Amino acid sequence: MTCLGTAAAAAAHGAFPQSAFVYPVEADEQHIVVGTSFGLLKTTDGGATWFWICEEAPGYEGNKPKMNVTKDGTVLVGGFDGVAVSSSKACGWAFATGPENFVSDVFVEADATSSVVLLSEGQPDGTFKNQVWESTDQGGSWQQLGTDLDPKLLAFNIRSAASNPDVLLVTATIKEDGASAAKGVLFKSTDRGESWTSTDIPGATSSNTPHVLGIHPTDPDLVFIRLDGDDQDALIVSRDGGNTFTEELARRAELFGFTISPDGKTVLVGFGDPKDFSVDVVDADMGIYRAAAADLKFKKDFDGAIGCLAWVSQGLFACTSQFVHGYELGLSPSGKSEFDPILTLSGVEDTLSCSTKSTVGELCPPLWDDTCELIGKCGIGSDSGAGDAGSVGGDDSSGDNCGCRSVSGLPNGASTWCLMVALAWFSQRRWWRSAARHS
Repeated sequence: MTCLGTAAAAAAHGAFPQSAFVYPVEADEQHIVVGTSFGLLKTTDGGATWFWICEEAPGYEGNKPKMNVTKDGTVLVGGFDGVAVSSSKACGWAFATGPENFVSDVFVEADATSSVVLLSEGQPDGTFKNQVWESTDQGGSWQQLGTDLDPKLLAFNIRSAASNPDVLLVTATIKEDGASAAKGVLFKSTDRGESWTSTDIPGATSSNTPHVLGIHPTDPDLVFIRLDGDDQDALIVSRDGGNTFTEELARRAELFGFTISPDGKTVLVGFGDPKDFSVDVVDADMGIYRAAAADLKFKKDFDGAIGCLAWVSQGLFACTSQFVHGYELGLSPSGKSEFDPILTLSGVEDTLSCSTKSTVGELCPPLWDDTCELIGKCGIGSDSGAGDAGSVGGDDSSGDNCGCRSVSGLPNGASTWCLMVALAWFSQRRWWRSAARHS
């Protein structure tokens, strides 16, 4: 019965438990925010203790949040109704005035105080309302940049160039009048959204969607784009600002992680497992691939599913797999693919402590019990100890623990739990993918 309740919780949140994004706060290295498929996690002591914020507090729906964090720790989360903003305490949440439609992407710029968000909301006539909004005061106020983009676009992601913030890139698909299918395009502005030009992205379609991952910090012409396909994911690169592209890396796994070293010399790409029955992932393809930015000759130097990568001043962060590596988030101070565990699922302490009058204090505590079971911390036979990297995914297979372990160490009943959670996750993801494609 415990496993059935956990599966119901997974269906409610539409998620197999996975970490998807990590945001170390620039103003306080001990403060880290992680976006997961079951809510947000927060630490203010460098990972010694972690606390949970339910999805309902920022008001987002879906498997993984569209989010980012500013220099002072303000958290920005995109959803169907705009951008939810919370201070560094993350207890109270409110929707920003201005960007009040479906948010496709949230990007905090190089100065960590300015942010841009991309809106792309379907309209009754089959077109899309596409806008770019900007905040220069860490989410306090917002202004639209330029005019609306082409209504035939279904826009996915936005990035700005650290070396020239006037350069904005948007990846999207577009179905031109009379065309039989949609194609992938890169929209580029060199005047901060006042005007845009477009370039077709070779191989990008509505079933091989383009997502801009980043722009090199010192070379605005070096652009990295992910092609998210049914059979494989690929990294394509432009060395001329988006005019031409070459494929540099392709694997039968999901390209979830991308980062560039602070000195700009090294590029890392991480491939992971979406837990989607429609995606045939090859285990050997998952992991971290490393290359010099000068030649982009990638070599694999870390095995196992990767959910995110972030290389900042304190080191290289990687969202790993609790069920493969024994921990959910690792940190490498040296930047090498050798990680110290700083987060395990069973190490999440509780709901973030907030006033009962706050958004988190009102909405999240009643949901904690289901989430606690979902992540394997609570329930029959679970190990509720915090910080033990082996507590989920380790060798202890005693008890009827609903915290799904690696295949070789599944406890009795956990395989059923995994199947039910995966089925719930899969059904929502298939809906999202079909909704995101237009032909």
